[in-house]
Amino acid sequence: MNVTRPCALNTCPKPKQDAEFQQWLGRREWIKRFAVGTAVTLGTNLITPVMADIVAGANPANIIKINLNSYPALLSDYGSIRFNLFGATISNGIIAVTRAPGPVYYSVSAYCTHSGTIVEAYDNSPGTEAMLCYGHGSVFDIQGRVITEAAAGQANLPAYNTSLEGSTLRVEIPNLNLKVNSITPVIGTQRFKMTFPVKQGGKYRILYTPDLTTAPVVVNFATSVAGTLNQSQFNAPANSAAKDVWVQNAAVRGFYMVELLTPEYVP
Repeated sequence: MNVTRPCALNTCPKPKQDAEFQQWLGRREWIKRFAVGTAVTLGTNLITPVMADIVAGANPANIIKINLNSYPALLSDYGSIRFNLFGATISNGIIAVTRAPGPVYYSVSAYCTHSGTIVEAYDNSPGTEAMLCYGHGSVFDIQGRVITEAAAGQANLPAYNTSLEGSTLRVEIPNLNLKVNSITPVIGTQRFKMTFPVKQGGKYRILYTPDLTTAPVVVNFATSVAGTLNQSQFNAPANSAAKDVWVQNAAVRGFYMVELLTPEYVP
C-alpha cells in the first residue's frame, strides 16, 4: 500500500507537552507492564492523600508512566507498541505509543474511528509509513490523523498528551480515574479499608513502599473486613465507582497505592 504522509515528521505539529512533574513511584517498573497509581501516606495518627503534593500540575489519576527501558522498540525511532489497559471490548481500552525522531512520542487510541477495529501499531516500512486498519482500509499517520478514510468525514484517532523525563514516558489519558477515594481504619485492628474506582477489564493490585524512592512491593488484601488476606490481584468484572479492599498495615508510616497492570496488547 502506498501512503502519502500529510507532512514531513519534522514539520508536523507536536502534541501539547504537559508540565514536568515530580517522579514519585521510583525508577523501577515491571517488565512488560507499566503502572499508574495513586498513593496515600500513613503516619502514626494520620491517613491522608498525598498525590496532589507529589505530582504537581497534572491530574495524577489520569497519568500512565512507562519505563522505556522495558520496551526496546520505544527506544528506537519509529518503534511502536500497543498497550492493553482494559481490553479490546472496552472503548479506548487499547492505546498505541510510537516514537518519532527527536525523540518525540505520540500516544493515540488504537480503536479505528470508522468501526472500532483495533488498528495496527505504526509501520515505518517504505511505502507504508502509517498505522493501518485492516477492517475497512482506514490509514492513519504517526500522530493518528486520517490519511485514507473508510467513510467520508472520518475522525482522527483520539490523541493523548505525553511528557518525557529521562527514561520515563508519561501519558495522560482523560477520565482514567485511578485514585483512592477514601481509606478508613478498622477500629481495634491494624486493618484499613481502601476504596477506589475500577473499570471493567482492569487488573489491579495494592502496593506499599516506606518512602517514595524504594521500589514498592505487592501487598495481599482481603475482600471483606474480616476476610483472609490472600488476594494479590483482582480483575474488575464491571465498572464500579467504589471498590473496597481491606489491607493489614504493620508499618508506622509509608505509602500505599493502587496499581493498574497494563500488558502489551497481543491480538
